[in-house]
Amino acid sequence: MPRAAEPLSRRFAFRPLAIAAATAIGCLHGAPSFALIVTTGDVGVDPIGTLGQGDTTLPSSSVWVGSPGVGTLTVDSASFLQLARLGFGSGGTGAGTGTISGSGTRLELVGSGTANQTQRLVLGEGGTGTLTVNGGALVDARGNQAPCLLQNRFCDSFVGGAAGDTAILNVAGTGTQVLIGQNLFVAQPSLVTTGGSYGQPGGTTTGTVNVTGGALLSTDRAQIGPRHWSADSTGTEISNAVVNISGPGSRWVVTGGNTVDQGKGNVLDCGATILAANDPNAKAALNVTLGGVI
Repeated sequence: MPRAAEPLSRRFAFRPLAIAAATAIGCLHGAPSFALIVTTGDVGVDPIGTLGQGDTTLPSSSVWVGSPGVGTLTVDSASFLQLARLGFGSGGTGAGTGTISGSGTRLELVGSGTANQTQRLVLGEGGTGTLTVNGGALVDARGNQAPCLLQNRFCDSFVGGAAGDTAILNVAGTGTQVLIGQNLFVAQPSLVTTGGSYGQPGGTTTGTVNVTGGALLSTDRAQIGPRHWSADSTGTEISNAVVNISGPGSRWVVTGGNTVDQGKGNVLDCGATILAANDPNAKAALNVTLGGVI
C-alpha cells in the first residue's frame, strides 16, 4: 500500500500558521428558501474566500472547521458545495462539526493532492471532528482522480488523522451516499514533533464510522486501525477504530481502483482491500448487523 498518510503530517508541520491567517466566517441567520450553506464559529478558508449562503464553487480552496476553536458547517436545502479539501478539528484544540443533509444536497471534494490540497476529507487533524451525512445527501471525494495518480500527490480521507484525535463519520438514511477515492484511513495515529506539532505523543486516536438506515459508503480501499508510521512516533501511540454497518440496505462497498507507486511513479490497481489492525497498538472492530453488508 502507498504510504499515503505521511505527507499529511508534513503538511501540518507548518499549516497552523496558515490557519491563523485564514478568514473566519461568521454566523448566517434565517431560513431562506434557496440553497443554504451556514457556518458558525471558527471556520477558515485557504486561499482566503467566502462560503456563500447559496451554491458555492471553490475548487482550489481548502476549508477548516474548528481550527483551532469550535466551528460548524451545515449544507442542506439541495445546496451544492465544491471544495478542494475539507477538514474538521485541527490545531490541537479544534472541535469541528459538519452536517450535509437532504435530498439533492451535494458536497464535492476535488483537490489535487498537493500543497494546501493534500488529502480531501479529514475528520480530526489534531482535534475532534464529526461529520454527519443524511437525508439522501451526497458527499463525493472520488472525482478528479487524474492528479491523484502522480507522484507525491495524496488524495486520501481520514476519520481520525492524528494521535489523540476523536473522529466520527455518520452516514445515515436511504439514498445517502459517501464516496471516497483512494484510501479511507480510520484512526490513523500520526505524530509530528520535529519542525511542527501534530498529534499528542502517546495519544490514542479513536475513529468511528457508522453506516445506518440504508445508506451507502463506497471506498476504493480502506485501512481500519492502521500502524503508527510517523518518524516521530514514540511507539506508544494507539489506534482504536470501529466501523458499524447496520440495518437493511446499509452497505459498505469497497471497489478497488487505480493508485500510484510513490517510489517509481507507476500507476497500478492494488485491488479492493480492507487492512485492519495493522499494528500491535491497533484495534479494529467491523460490526455488520441487522441486515447491513460489506
